[in-house]
Amino acid sequence: MGKMTALGLAALTCAAAASAEVSGWRGDGSGRYLDAKPPLQWGRVARSVLALRAQARKPTPGAKGTATPDGVVREWLVLGPVPLPEGFKSKNDFKKEIVAGEAELDPAEGDRLQGLAWKKVAVETAAIEFRKIFGGRAAGGGGGANGRPGVAYACSRIYSPSGGPAVLSMMQFGQDARAWLNGKPVKRGVNRSRITLAKGWNRLLVRSVASTDKNNPSWFVRPVIFGAPGGEYDTKNILWSTPMPANGVGSPVVVGDRILVTADICNLVCVDKRTGKILWVRSSTYHDAATDAERKAHADVFREADPLAARLKEIDRSLSGAAPADAAALKEKAGLEKKLHRLMKKADDKRYVLPRGGEGGYAPMTPVTDGKHVWALFGTSTLACFDLDGNRKWTRLENNTPGEHGFTSSPVLVAGKVIISLDDKMHAFDAATGRRIWTTVTKPKKSDSTTYYKYHGTVAPFTAGGTDCIFTPHGMVVRVADGRKLHFEFFKHGGQKCATPVIENGTAYKMGPKGLLMIGLGRPAGDTLKPTSVKEVTIDVRKFPHFYRGSHMSSPLLHEGLAYCVNIEGLLTVVDVRTAEIVYQKYLDADVYWRHGGGILRGGFGSSPTLGGRRIYIFGNQGTAVVIEPGRRFRQLARNRIEETAFPKHWREHQEITITCPVFDGGRIYVRAEKNLYCIGEKR
Repeated sequence: MGKMTALGLAALTCAAAASAEVSGWRGDGSGRYLDAKPPLQWGRVARSVLALRAQARKPTPGAKGTATPDGVVREWLVLGPVPLPEGFKSKNDFKKEIVAGEAELDPAEGDRLQGLAWKKVAVETAAIEFRKIFGGRAAGGGGGANGRPGVAYACSRIYSPSGGPAVLSMMQFGQDARAWLNGKPVKRGVNRSRITLAKGWNRLLVRSVASTDKNNPSWFVRPVIFGAPGGEYDTKNILWSTPMPANGVGSPVVVGDRILVTADICNLVCVDKRTGKILWVRSSTYHDAATDAERKAHADVFREADPLAARLKEIDRSLSGAAPADAAALKEKAGLEKKLHRLMKKADDKRYVLPRGGEGGYAPMTPVTDGKHVWALFGTSTLACFDLDGNRKWTRLENNTPGEHGFTSSPVLVAGKVIISLDDKMHAFDAATGRRIWTTVTKPKKSDSTTYYKYHGTVAPFTAGGTDCIFTPHGMVVRVADGRKLHFEFFKHGGQKCATPVIENGTAYKMGPKGLLMIGLGRPAGDTLKPTSVKEVTIDVRKFPHFYRGSHMSSPLLHEGLAYCVNIEGLLTVVDVRTAEIVYQKYLDADVYWRHGGGILRGGFGSSPTLGGRRIYIFGNQGTAVVIEPGRRFRQLARNRIEETAFPKHWREHQEITITCPVFDGGRIYVRAEKNLYCIGEKR
């Protein structure tokens, strides 16, 4: 295995089960793949984007600009803050001009407008940080003349050798943002729009109005150019990509020569890891969870449902080896799944309640495997067990109706039990038979607030004093043997608990609303477990662009005494876990985009930092990944991007979402994106 640190050894000690074959959320839960030898570079980028060049100044004959192969313009002329005119309040007001003839603004450096001069600004990422550029003025409702919010303009020139269609992604934080290309307004499509670049030089102008939110002084736009659908692409080190039967945001697990991953609404997909060929697909509907007693009591319902279930299984069998699958079959399949769920409601309208999918859809969970079987949980509250050939062993249904964000906590396997979390309950089942062993309510008795008891991350198994335990994202310790709560007091830290805790050397590392919590877990004494220590490292995000209180959705990566934490805006904070001090902070150049909305998980950075061999890989949520060197200083080794346009019914076209954690296996990286499963590796 090579040289292993004490922390790495501790991670294996705290694995989900004694078997070395157990693999689930982030592999063994640590996010470290020490033996991996993945490639440093890969990509799928539109040729039209690779050819782009840009500069802030007006182009002169023979001007070439700076290569912009990643679609990120890094040089702008910026003007501001211009005071917002009186009376501007509604969306219709922002459709008006703020500066006369603003669409035709074609500035040179030093030109003046309303007493202000255009100045050249270089940016490290796609973010144009107006608050930073203007020295804090015009943010949070101040700065402009007469105390009114400020308005900023940014202009750059983009050279396209061929011209043609492209897509402009422009996430913004402020009251309003507009863009013009060559004087024509870019149509707004939930902050993402089609554009047509002229052959030769183009002028891109952006206008942004400062936020009036005094609690969040951020003020920025992030314009990124992607290729339009149907264009030609250059690829590098992508060995294969396989379209999944439906969307999903659960990470894959690797067992032997197979990859297992979930897909909406209730599908487990098995893929040959060498070729990307789909080996089998199994849906787990409410029909599969029905009991013999229910079948007997509601024979009329099952007379209607049984033929539909048989047809669904027929379609599942037809998907083996199909890439891409027949679109008509997939549409019929999705319809059958929904119809079966509705039919089962006739049998029992309390047991068979189809909850809304939440922001993660119905398939945001990562399966768990012991090397012989696989257990998959879905947002329908259905838990199913299969062997690796797709033979169903058992299916269970727990009646829970989730709240606003749905279910997202993945199952874990420990001490012969499969443990799942649904809303305010934790359930343990016998892994072999599906028999329920215990159920524990994880909601505090004295609180009705979802702020305290809701959590969306996965529970973390650990062993203390020979006792198998579970640590939840909201700070509860549960004994695996009987579900007894041994400790719970950390709910006082509040906030939604999206990040899965990491257990290292007897300490739980979990992201709280203020930063990183480090909790010494101690040893059980009878029916209690008292923490030995609690330290909190405050992560201050105010110096960087932030949109949603600087929250963390991804889990920390622990490696050689350092914790790598990435918040939902892409701010990397590295913490020395011994001294509880911040080593450095760096805003990552990873094309983060906030809120895709609709029926798929939102939230900017959701993928946790992952160690692949000697490097750390961090994926943004638009297919871009940065590779950095571990250590006490920031050193970026590579920046990679996979472009793929998605066309969901619930939203306009967008870049395929990548918020799952990558999985490393030898020289390969497996990435589950919104539509596809990707295999990245060196092409020989």
